[in-house]
Amino acid sequence: TPAHNRAVAKLDRAVFAIDSNSIIPLSLYGKPAAAAAHLRPRMHKLFAEAWQHRANVEPSIDDLPKAKFQPPFPLWQPPKNSRALKAIQDKLDFVRRFKLFIYD
Repeated sequence: TPAHNRAVAKLDRAVFAIDSNSIIPLSLYGKPAAAAAHLRPRMHKLFAEAWQHRANVEPSIDDLPKAKFQPPFPLWQPPKNSRALKAIQDKLDFVRRFKLFIYD
Protein backbone atom coordinates (compact mmCIF):
# COMPACT_ATOMS: atom_id res chain seq x y z
CA THR A 1 0.00 0.00 0.00
CA PRO A 2 1.19 3.58 -0.40
CA ALA A 3 1.41 3.99 3.38
CA HIS A 4 3.70 0.95 3.63
CA ASN A 5 5.84 2.23 0.76
CA ARG A 6 6.29 5.62 2.47
CA ALA A 7 7.16 3.94 5.77
CA VAL A 8 9.64 1.54 4.19
CA ALA A 9 11.32 4.40 2.32
CA LYS A 10 12.38 5.82 5.70
CA LEU A 11 14.18 2.64 6.84
CA ASP A 12 17.95 2.59 7.21
CA ARG A 13 18.11 -0.95 5.79
CA ALA A 14 17.95 -2.50 2.36
CA VAL A 15 14.45 -3.54 1.35
CA PHE A 16 13.78 -6.00 -1.47
CA ALA A 17 10.48 -6.23 -3.33
CA ILE A 18 9.72 -9.73 -4.54
CA ASP A 19 7.74 -10.20 -7.73
CA SER A 20 5.88 -13.38 -6.80
CA ASN A 21 2.91 -13.09 -9.14
CA SER A 22 4.23 -15.71 -11.53
CA ILE A 23 7.26 -17.72 -12.55
CA ILE A 24 7.79 -15.11 -15.24
CA PRO A 25 8.82 -11.70 -13.85
CA LEU A 26 6.30 -9.02 -14.74
CA SER A 27 9.09 -6.83 -16.10
CA LEU A 28 9.64 -9.26 -18.99
CA TYR A 29 6.11 -9.08 -20.40
CA GLY A 30 6.58 -5.70 -22.04
CA LYS A 31 3.67 -3.37 -22.63
CA PRO A 32 0.33 -4.18 -20.96
CA ALA A 33 -1.94 -6.57 -22.85
CA ALA A 34 -5.52 -5.67 -23.65
CA ALA A 35 -6.75 -9.25 -23.23
CA ALA A 36 -5.57 -12.64 -22.01
CA ALA A 37 -5.42 -13.83 -25.61
CA HIS A 38 -2.69 -11.23 -26.24
CA LEU A 39 -0.81 -12.15 -23.08
CA ARG A 40 -0.75 -15.94 -23.53
CA PRO A 41 1.68 -16.00 -26.51
CA ARG A 42 4.11 -13.87 -24.51
CA MET A 43 3.81 -16.24 -21.56
CA HIS A 44 4.44 -19.29 -23.74
CA LYS A 45 7.50 -17.64 -25.26
CA LEU A 46 8.97 -16.59 -21.89
CA PHE A 47 8.07 -19.64 -19.80
CA ALA A 48 10.89 -22.03 -20.80
CA GLU A 49 13.60 -19.50 -19.97
CA ALA A 50 11.92 -18.38 -16.75
CA TRP A 51 11.51 -21.99 -15.59
CA GLN A 52 15.30 -22.45 -15.64
CA HIS A 53 15.64 -19.54 -13.17
CA ARG A 54 12.78 -20.34 -10.80
CA ALA A 55 13.25 -19.86 -7.08
CA ASN A 56 14.67 -22.57 -4.86
CA VAL A 57 12.30 -24.38 -2.54
CA GLU A 58 14.64 -23.60 0.35
CA PRO A 59 15.71 -19.93 0.30
CA SER A 60 19.38 -19.10 0.67
CA ILE A 61 19.60 -16.17 3.05
CA ASP A 62 22.94 -16.83 4.75
CA ASP A 63 24.42 -13.57 3.51
CA LEU A 64 21.62 -11.37 4.87
CA PRO A 65 22.01 -9.50 8.16
CA LYS A 66 20.56 -11.31 11.17
CA ALA A 67 19.63 -8.19 13.15
CA LYS A 68 15.97 -7.79 14.06
CA PHE A 69 14.11 -4.55 13.65
CA GLN A 70 10.59 -3.31 14.14
CA PRO A 71 8.90 -2.36 10.84
CA PRO A 72 7.40 1.14 10.76
CA PHE A 73 3.90 -0.22 10.10
CA PRO A 74 1.62 -2.64 11.94
CA LEU A 75 2.07 -6.30 11.02
CA TRP A 76 -0.93 -8.35 9.94
CA GLN A 77 -2.29 -10.55 12.67
CA PRO A 78 -4.42 -13.53 11.64
CA PRO A 79 -7.84 -13.78 13.26
CA LYS A 80 -7.95 -16.15 16.21
CA ASN A 81 -9.45 -19.58 15.52
CA SER A 82 -9.46 -19.00 11.76
CA ARG A 83 -10.45 -22.23 10.00
CA ALA A 84 -8.83 -21.06 6.75
CA LEU A 85 -5.53 -20.35 8.51
CA LYS A 86 -5.68 -23.72 10.29
CA ALA A 87 -6.18 -25.48 6.94
CA ILE A 88 -3.12 -23.72 5.48
CA GLN A 89 -1.01 -24.58 8.52
CA ASP A 90 -2.09 -28.23 8.30
CA LYS A 91 -1.05 -28.38 4.64
CA LEU A 92 2.32 -26.78 5.40
CA ASP A 93 2.90 -29.21 8.26
CA PHE A 94 2.14 -32.11 5.91
CA VAL A 95 4.62 -30.82 3.32
CA ARG A 96 7.31 -30.27 5.95
CA ARG A 97 6.75 -33.66 7.55
CA PHE A 98 7.11 -35.58 4.30
CA LYS A 99 9.55 -33.15 2.65
CA LEU A 100 7.44 -32.87 -0.47
CA PHE A 101 8.95 -30.36 -2.82
CA ILE A 102 7.12 -29.22 -5.90
CA TYR A 103 10.25 -28.39 -7.88
CA ASP A 104 12.30 -31.55 -7.23
